[in-house]
Amino acid sequence: MNQEQNPFDEFITSLLEEIMEKPAFQEMSEDEKERVRNKIQEHLQKQILDTLMQRLEEGQKQELSEALEQGSEVAEAKITQLSASLPGLMDDIEENLREEAELFKAIKGS
Repeated sequence: MNQEQNPFDEFITSLLEEIMEKPAFQEMSEDEKERVRNKIQEHLQKQILDTLMQRLEEGQKQELSEALEQGSEVAEAKITQLSASLPGLMDDIEENLREEAELFKAIKGS
């Protein structure tokens, strides 16, 4: 595994734990919980990319696209590099992820 961990891994994990504690998710089988958890995690990770892409200039978007084609480790390193060059981006991403998590936590069970 790569040495540089995505700065949002722990944050996403904590949000997933909060979401999955809600009654709507507690009613699911373990298999359903795992499947839903994975889908929510993918969604939150996509939100990171979407937020980043909104803030990048065209040249930076091209760099990121090329890094994504090279695999997850290269992409994560590029995301970390680009994120460091955009003031306030980390806060914007965290805010976006919190808003998305709140939507999932509001889901009611059957």
